[in-house]
Amino acid sequence: MIHKSCQVTGSSCVAVAAFIPGTIVQQLSGKTGDGGSIRIGHPSGIMDVEVQTKQEGGKIEVVEASLIRTARRLADGQVFAGVDRLPWRPESSRPCAATPGARRPVAGRDL
Repeated sequence: MIHKSCQVTGSSCVAVAAFIPGTIVQQLSGKTGDGGSIRIGHPSGIMDVEVQTKQEGGKIEVVEASLIRTARRLADGQVFAGVDRLPWRPESSRPCAATPGARRPVAGRDL
């Protein structure tokens, strides 16, 4: 079973491996040089990862692996409530729970 998305840590590791000569990922991707961009596809979409490496004395140092991750929308909608049910509105017949018997506006907003 394949996961619906790709982890950030896993994507970073795969992207870095694409720029390390001799790795399976590098051989499959054909990437060369000290870095660049690689696109990793997964069932939920595509992840672009930027990689920067440095080679000195036969050793490879990872300077940077970066990407931008966004969250998907979980909910969107409207709530239809009668004005008399909103305690901070003057039309309300309900007292405000924070201060019994008082009504208060919501953080500078007039609903």
